[in-house]
Amino acid sequence: MAPRPLRAAWAHLPVLWVDVEIEGVTQTRIHETSEAAKATGKAVGFYSAKWFWSKLGNPMWDWLTQYPLWAAQYDDDPSVDTVRLFGPWTKASHKQFTNSTDLNGVTIDYNSFDSAIWGQEEEDMTPEQAQQLKYASDIAAWIQSYAFPTLIAYITATRAEIAAQGTAAIDVDALAKEFTEKSAAALAAILES
Repeated sequence: MAPRPLRAAWAHLPVLWVDVEIEGVTQTRIHETSEAAKATGKAVGFYSAKWFWSKLGNPMWDWLTQYPLWAAQYDDDPSVDTVRLFGPWTKASHKQFTNSTDLNGVTIDYNSFDSAIWGQEEEDMTPEQAQQLKYASDIAAWIQSYAFPTLIAYITATRAEIAAQGTAAIDVDALAKEFTEKSAAALAAILES
């Protein structure tokens, strides 16, 4: 079972985004992942980039049009309307317009979104919906600025240790526990702010 702060965060997460950026991914795998995400009862969307979608052959799978698109396009322009579209999408709902930007010593990505895609303008949201939006934004920032870099650092350190000492010297369970505890504490701090 997930640590308590992660379970609490899950309740406030309104949308699951399927990140399509892995070489060799297939239509079947993408479809299965979207169906599994949809089965959670959460809204589902897709995150990808034109450069990656082009590597897939710019597929135009009609079933994707039911999902919003969060496009990575690092042009420093926050306007969602300037996304160079790809695949079957005719509009993007979200845009990641910078990559790895320093914000007071924390590395983040800047994103913008069109709240109308969810059928509501931000100023018309209930306080609970506005709080969910804040949680979603904070969690996305946490994942990109802390969880992924930390996980990569652990993987890199583990690989170096394996290379230096052999696999018998690695306590993978201890590494996983340490990563989970630090991640849960960081996420809990975000949710309490």
